[in-house]
Amino acid sequence: MIFIIIAVALAALYSFLFSLIPLSNWFLLLWIPLGIILSLLSIVCFILVYLRLNTKTSITSKFKHKLLHQITQLVVIVTNIRVKTIGLENIPNETCVFYGNHKSNIDPILTYYAMGKVCSAVGKSTLFKHKVMIWLKDCFGAISMDRNNDREAAKAMIQAIKHVNMGLSMIIYPEGG
Repeated sequence: MIFIIIAVALAALYSFLFSLIPLSNWFLLLWIPLGIILSLLSIVCFILVYLRLNTKTSITSKFKHKLLHQITQLVVIVTNIRVKTIGLENIPNETCVFYGNHKSNIDPILTYYAMGKVCSAVGKSTLFKHKVMIWLKDCFGAISMDRNNDREAAKAMIQAIKHVNMGLSMIIYPEGG
């Protein structure tokens, strides 16, 4: 919700700044969409810089996970997905491991959004090939698992056990799509 408020405030600021440019009023219709686009780009740049700078801090930082929860909330709003959660009262307050069935690529985002809990996930190694995904992995303690290499998969599970012992709940989709 905070990102939406910041995006609206930045859009208003950018629109106001564009209105100071001595152009005809016909361009007023372009100032508002341009302000919205620039505000969203500003938020994305802030998030990328923040993720890059915070890869070395604790993976259980509540502020980082609050930021990620706000991002997942923004994704849910932008994609217009209706999330209905059943059984949230069964989730324990202490550290735990969540197992679930995985049918689409947005399932981890929706699971994280619905739980609202400090947690991370185990994902297949092909997900972590892009720079931004590597930053997310390092920042939030996600674990890359190579499903074709049993030795690397065992190392990933040992690392997941260490994360759970540190107090970080984990999300795992055993069937993986």
